[in-house]
Amino acid sequence: MTRTLLIAAALTVLASSTQAVQILDRFRWDGSMRVTNQSEDCGGLFFSPDNDRASFYPKLDNDYPSSSFTRMRNGEAELIQKDSNTGQFNGTGNYISFTIAGGGFTKAPSDYDEYESSGQTYNFTQTPATVAADTVFVTLTGTLDNYRDIEGCTITLTGTFVRVDPPQIN
Repeated sequence: MTRTLLIAAALTVLASSTQAVQILDRFRWDGSMRVTNQSEDCGGLFFSPDNDRASFYPKLDNDYPSSSFTRMRNGEAELIQKDSNTGQFNGTGNYISFTIAGGGFTKAPSDYDEYESSGQTYNFTQTPATVAADTVFVTLTGTLDNYRDIEGCTITLTGTFVRVDPPQIN
C-alpha cells in the first residue's frame, strides 16, 4: 500500500511538468538498477539490498526532453535527469535529482537554478553508446558524484533495461 501511494505521488509530481507529459508518449526501457558501491562520505545510506525497479528514458532526438532514469526503492521514488538537454548518458556531465520519500519531496542540489550547473556530475558507460528507438537492451554503469547533495558522496550504479513499446496515444 505504501509503495503504491508513493508511486502515485511520484507520478503526480512528475505529471505536473510539461516534460512529464512528453515522457508518456516516448520510448522507455524498463529493468533494474543496483547501487554496487558508495564512498565513505555517503555514510552507508544508499546500498541496495535488492535490485531496484528502474526505467530509462534516453533522449532519442531533438524533440525529446533530457535523458533520465527513475528508480523505485522500498519507500521512495527517484528521478535522475541530465542537466543539459543534449545527448544521452554515455560519458560525463551534470545531473539533477528529484526524490519522494518519507512523505516529502526533495530536489538536489537544493539550490538548483536551471541557468547554472548543478555541481553534481555523472560518469556513465552506456551500452550501446547511442540508444535508438529500435535498441532492445541497454546497460548503464557508472557513478553519481555529490549524490543527494552530499559533498563527496559518490555512488556506483549498474542497470540493465529492455525496451517497452510506447503507448499508442490517439
